[in-house]
Amino acid sequence: MKYTTLFVIALVAIASSTQIRNRIHPLQEKSFGNIFAEIRAQIAAGGPYEQISGMIDDLENQIKGEQAEHMEMFDAANIRCKDEHDFRTNEIIEAESALKRATQHRTQCENSHGKALVDLTTNQQDQIDAQAYLALIISVRAAENELFNSNVARHKGAIAAVEGAIDIVDELTAGEATLIQLSQHSSNLLKTGIAIHQAAAYAPTVALLAQMATSDEDMFTDEGAVSRIREMLEGLIEKVNDALAQDQFAEAIQVEAFTKIKANTEANIRDLKSNEVRLTDHIDAMEQCVLEEDVIISKSKAKFERNSSLLKAAEEMCSAMADEYATATAARKEELELLVVVRGMVNKRLGGVGASVKSRDEVTDWSDDHTDVSYSAGEFDHQGGAAGDNLNLA
Repeated sequence: MKYTTLFVIALVAIASSTQIRNRIHPLQEKSFGNIFAEIRAQIAAGGPYEQISGMIDDLENQIKGEQAEHMEMFDAANIRCKDEHDFRTNEIIEAESALKRATQHRTQCENSHGKALVDLTTNQQDQIDAQAYLALIISVRAAENELFNSNVARHKGAIAAVEGAIDIVDELTAGEATLIQLSQHSSNLLKTGIAIHQAAAYAPTVALLAQMATSDEDMFTDEGAVSRIREMLEGLIEKVNDALAQDQFAEAIQVEAFTKIKANTEANIRDLKSNEVRLTDHIDAMEQCVLEEDVIISKSKAKFERNSSLLKAAEEMCSAMADEYATATAARKEELELLVVVRGMVNKRLGGVGASVKSRDEVTDWSDDHTDVSYSAGEFDHQGGAAGDNLNLA
């Protein structure tokens, strides 16, 4: 980090200003009026031309030396100003870029967080629905199985009733049973037939048994009649067994379908639970993302504001330093211009030359165009020469 750069610039500017002022102060305190008075005294005392000219030379060299030193320090400070400007500008660009990226990423995380919350709500509702559906199909299967078991019991009861009827017929044929027993079995046979929804199939057999029981003749001694009733009863057993087999086949199909549906539903519930875990983890991650991006956004804004403030301060300080340099340079230029005028007047007074003769009248110009300036003795009142500051040698 270059946080010390601005401080260095400030020190350089202050040191430069202090050093230059310390050198300028003797001239300012002494003033050109005092210097001219000393030159006038030297002339009045008959001082040699070389001594007076040397005084002017020393003063000119001092001014030029101060300017050269000030320029060197100003150039060095300008480099530091540029470095500081470039550094702060890059820091501001970096802060803006980080702020933009963090803001975009935060928006993405926030949107993803919101979508995950909606998906989680849907997921949890789907789980409730799936659990309810699973409970429903289990309940329906249990009811179907209960009905099947009841049907099985009724069919087995019907078969037992038919077999009982056959036994009675055989006993009656053998003379070992009574018609009352036959009547009871016939009644039970009809009831079981109705219970298994086979009343139409049972009707001819029950009718024949009733006819045999009420006949004036003993039909149980008739082999043809007995053979016919046995065939009809055995046919009922076959019908009941066929119906039972159909019920068992239908039950097997229902059990197979239920098993598949139950397995799929349970697998769907497991997937939903797994997705719920992933969604919960994602929501936590997106919340953390938003918090982290908020920190980056805050730091980026602080970095932008801090470096913008430092850049503004550096620019103001560097601008003030440039203004001070320009002011000091203009003042030294004016001092050198006045020295040209003084030298011309000294040459005119002691050197025996005319007013149009100029000595060392080439003045360095530190402006951009480096224009040379010359003055004659008659121009002393121009640019800062006060009325009382002329040599008054006439």
